Amino acid sequence: MFVQVKLIHTFIQALQFERGFAVRTLCKYADDLDKLAVFVESRGKSFLTLDLQDCRDWLQIRHQFDCAKTANNKLNLFKQFYEFLKREGFVAANPFSLIESAKVGEQDIGVVPSVFVMTTLLDVICNIRDRAMFELMYASGLRISELVNLKVSNIHIKNRFVQVTGKGRVERIVPINEYALAYVVEYIENHRHKSVTANSNHFLFLSRAGSKKGSQMSNSAFYQTMVKYMDRAGIARVYSPHSVRHAFATHLMNAGADLLSISKMLGHASVNTTSIYTHYARDHLHAFLEKHHPLGTNYVKFVRGV
Repeated sequence: MFVQVKLIHTFIQALQFERGFAVRTLCKYADDLDKLAVFVESRGKSFLTLDLQDCRDWLQIRHQFDCAKTANNKLNLFKQFYEFLKREGFVAANPFSLIESAKVGEQDIGVVPSVFVMTTLLDVICNIRDRAMFELMYASGLRISELVNLKVSNIHIKNRFVQVTGKGRVERIVPINEYALAYVVEYIENHRHKSVTANSNHFLFLSRAGSKKGSQMSNSAFYQTMVKYMDRAGIARVYSPHSVRHAFATHLMNAGADLLSISKMLGHASVNTTSIYTHYARDHLHAFLEKHHPLGTNYVKFVRGV
């Protein structure tokens, strides 16, 4: 494993000094490569002996958790990594070079959890911190990185909104419904202090036990927590934390929310990005059109007596 770690470190350093990547991006890349290293080790191989079939098997595993766009970004990372190893003389060929990117289209956000799945998941969570996290994520459509980076000062209880720093360090204001806010307030006022240590900072959601007690909740810890509760709820499909964000947007659209409002709450730079959710709400939109359009069947029957 030492060889893999050293190669990753060398590659990340090259990206930092040669291309000036942000620290957060470099940490994400290192995490993706660390996961690949674990997979490689499980097969009794190293980065230097990985072949095309190994690459395909690894990407197939990751496709269970990633949408097409994310999968393509990671494939691009792995290709860059092996081009670097090839350039430095560690390998003779890039095993990822023959793999094509996945098609990105209307289906690229994967299967969206239904309202039933989301309520079933939430109802099995008894721990206040965990319930507050999941309620807030589902109620406000936050990305996992946005959720774990929230600070106590970002929660505005009186005005019922959360101040979020999204991609590109762009801030946005997202409303919180009373139900989710009640759990967040309960956590802040009666439970968060139990996790605070001398080294704790102002992050909202803190780890509760072990050597990491009082530290910021991590992405991986959140995912592990989600897997635990999905198993407890008897949910067979493995959903990713990002699918909760997709559920937020899709369920809002099904309830009649307009695309522009959803786009602003999600922090999308363009409403075109948000338009992908119209595919998942298509049946609802057809019914809405039939009911409310002047030439819709129900409207014609009611107004014109046809």
